[in-house]
Amino acid sequence: MNQAQLQQKQERLRQLQEEERQLRLQLQVQEHAATYQVELAWPARIVDSNGNAPRTNNELIQHRLLESGVLYEVPVRVGATVESTNAFIQDLEKTGCFNSVRVEVGQGVSDEDASTRVQKQLKITLDEKRWYRVNAGAGVKTDGWLRPETAVNDGFLPTAEIDVSVGLQNLTGCLDKTDLQYTLDTRSLATLSLSHEQPLYRMLPGSLRGWLLEQDYGSKYAFVAKAMVDTLDFERTRSYKEFQRSLSLRVCNQHSLASPDYTPDLYYGVEWSLLSRDLVPRRQSKMPYAMDASPEVVSQAGPSLKHSILAEFRSNGELLDHPYSPTGGVEMHGSAEVAVPPGSVGFVRCNGGFGIHMPLLESLSVHSIFNAGYLKALSFGGLCRPPTLSDRYYLGGPLRFRGFVPAGIGPRTKHGGSSTPGGDAVGGDFFYTATAMASITPTSGIQSVDSLVESLGVRLFSFASAGTCVGVVAHTPLSAIARSTRVSLGVGLATTALGPRLEATYAWPWRYGPADARQNAQFGFGFSFG
Repeated sequence: MNQAQLQQKQERLRQLQEEERQLRLQLQVQEHAATYQVELAWPARIVDSNGNAPRTNNELIQHRLLESGVLYEVPVRVGATVESTNAFIQDLEKTGCFNSVRVEVGQGVSDEDASTRVQKQLKITLDEKRWYRVNAGAGVKTDGWLRPETAVNDGFLPTAEIDVSVGLQNLTGCLDKTDLQYTLDTRSLATLSLSHEQPLYRMLPGSLRGWLLEQDYGSKYAFVAKAMVDTLDFERTRSYKEFQRSLSLRVCNQHSLASPDYTPDLYYGVEWSLLSRDLVPRRQSKMPYAMDASPEVVSQAGPSLKHSILAEFRSNGELLDHPYSPTGGVEMHGSAEVAVPPGSVGFVRCNGGFGIHMPLLESLSVHSIFNAGYLKALSFGGLCRPPTLSDRYYLGGPLRFRGFVPAGIGPRTKHGGSSTPGGDAVGGDFFYTATAMASITPTSGIQSVDSLVESLGVRLFSFASAGTCVGVVAHTPLSAIARSTRVSLGVGLATTALGPRLEATYAWPWRYGPADARQNAQFGFGFSFG
């Protein structure tokens, strides 16, 4: 080693030592700042982006600060104050009513006894969006994809749609929303909906209002009213369409999230709904007066009224490292619905499931997912008839039971319409699925390629699934249910580049029934892992 090389190494060593010293100094400053205490004065000062009083209700914002963990009139570490105010900012931005929310620690405010203690006042600056909103655009129809256990349109890839909506937001200053929306998809199916949402405490009398606001997250509980006219297309697997007109009232623990960019919170709520349905069997194209559906489907044609109460909860990806392609964490969901008079159908339906995701190596994870559901008819002394075809369970398809087409597993008729030559699916009263999976991020050893793969959320996976969907459980022995279990094995490639989970799989149905509709290669799109 010559003298010049030695000097270069010594100079590089001195640079590294200086960088290390600067880093240690920064860490010491950050640690000191985190332990420094500040005392906040009650209440916080709230202004809009122009420094004037905002449209948003002052009381609501003060409660949101408290619910986010902001403490007043007691010494609190700066680090803890920063964490609680960041939670407050994210909570308000989730509502979609603000362009931005800023929090500053203002000037000191001396207390009344003129002691040496000085309190700091929080200044909240709300950049509020306009009170009205008009949107027109195009996208994919996602209704029914958020809850895979009750997915509509048979679980096939979603269709494109045009969307026009007008809305009022934060008009009364309580983060309320009113939306009128019209969509038309590529199959000429239209949906018209009107919804209104506002904090629940605003609707309650004094004593109940005070009690709710004393709860940990009392101001976040929401009341949602919705009316909708819609058409569901089941012709590909069941040879019918269903026209729906519905009215629902829901009480839940959170507002609707305006953007998928935010990680949603654990959801739970109760909903009352009144749903008028009209089942219309498919007609033959050359003879419109003749039905292109099985007799079992034609026999259920006509109107029905479902009057029900639904209670449900969903973890919504809160306990996962990624909501649609997790490598670690836990997810769970459950619901119970009872349909009662004055509706024309009566039943109780329970769904539930969970998923466990565990990382083993740097890019390898294992996953286990289980889902099940049970439906029991209730007659209420002859006042109600059994559930309709749309109330029953259907199993199969991408992200639900790979290797089988949507609604390809379970009871079906001997003959079906032209779109279902293997027989119309008529659904079951009980289903379960259990899936074991291993996934890994592919690597090439080239840094630029590996960075691109990681940014696109690409993962390779293999899976083994078992499950079944059976008819009237009361008349089916447990041994027969076990013997009816189907099994499929396969591999796939998934990506979250578009936001939701998009996957391509190739499966080998290893155990299946004689009437099951199988499919090896599949493409799936959805908002769940499986």
